[in-house]
Amino acid sequence: MVIAKKSTILIVFAFIVTIIATDIYLPSFPAMAVFFKCNPDILQLSIPFYMFGGLLSTPIFGWFSDHAGRKWTIIGGLGTFILGTFFCFIASSLSIFLIGRFIQGVGGIAVPVVGWAVIQDRYPGEQGATVMSWMGCIVSLGPLLAPSLGGYIDMAFGWRGNFFFILVFSLSLILLMIFYFSEEKKPHQKKNISVIQIINTYIIVFKNKQFLAYIMLYSFLICGELCYLTIIPFFLQSNLKLTSDFIGIYISSVSLAYIIGTFLASRTIQYIGVNKTILSGIIVALIGALILLLLSFLQFLFLSSILLAIGLYMVGSALVWGPSTSGALQLFDEQKGAASAVRSLVLTSALGIGGLVGSVLDDFSIKPLAIFLVIMCLLSLFLYFYLNQKNNNS
Repeated sequence: MVIAKKSTILIVFAFIVTIIATDIYLPSFPAMAVFFKCNPDILQLSIPFYMFGGLLSTPIFGWFSDHAGRKWTIIGGLGTFILGTFFCFIASSLSIFLIGRFIQGVGGIAVPVVGWAVIQDRYPGEQGATVMSWMGCIVSLGPLLAPSLGGYIDMAFGWRGNFFFILVFSLSLILLMIFYFSEEKKPHQKKNISVIQIINTYIIVFKNKQFLAYIMLYSFLICGELCYLTIIPFFLQSNLKLTSDFIGIYISSVSLAYIIGTFLASRTIQYIGVNKTILSGIIVALIGALILLLLSFLQFLFLSSILLAIGLYMVGSALVWGPSTSGALQLFDEQKGAASAVRSLVLTSALGIGGLVGSVLDDFSIKPLAIFLVIMCLLSLFLYFYLNQKNNNS
């Protein structure tokens, strides 16, 4: 039991280091643009480079997680992540920096792919959903604190300081994992690894409609989240005349709503179960989206009213996150690593679509955003009833 707890704690820290790597350096963008002598817009490519690296390696880590073991797959991923971080730290040109970010993404995705599979190995049923919700509450602190931490590090040590911090953090973590990480489930014994075997494994996962429905429940909501994050800074700046520091405070305040949601999920699962917690989350998110839509029609768009509406949407989304992930992964035993990989692949794609939609919608009006959020909630609600019907029939 003690070893299991140590492994879970190590997974939490692995989540934190790979999540903060996505945005800890954002306050350093102006200084980095000057250093690399490039346009800030080009420097922003480092974010999709990170995500694209993860998209390419997700299926590989998922398969190896099932057949080579959870421990050495996640250690291999962290090792690749460390290599990418080192490239970012020593980068003397933008091209080297972007290569480093790509390698970071290739390795970093191993953490959610393997991590969630390990949690489901150790904590079956509703216990797994509860543990994941608690972990989500802790891990959510990463994006809340990372930009502020990165700003202080940049002030003291320059932009390279952020990547040195990540490098030391991840090196310490991988050493602890080598000695203290254990896996509950032993890998399948296969003599030969072939592309056909990998493809067949993923065909089994993709054929499970119930699994895909569970994953899409949260994917629709997170798609709406990123659309909102893409639009809201421009809206607050142009319509409410907020400066960048107040915009940052506002975004952090909304992040607190997500933490509240993950905390509530860990409690509600114990009283009403996984499926009803998911339904409650979708309804809360839908109420938030409808309030935002009503506010846009009434032109009652104050910072507090927008915060209330988006806060409800985030609380609802967080309520769905842990239970839906746990419900999806528990459908598999032999292919749990591959299933976790498909989940990461779908969520990353949903994030990309949300960002793309946000770049197309009007930045100076809340109404298109509110309509999009309502549509995402309704799609998630439709999937819930489909899933509920499938569960009743079986």
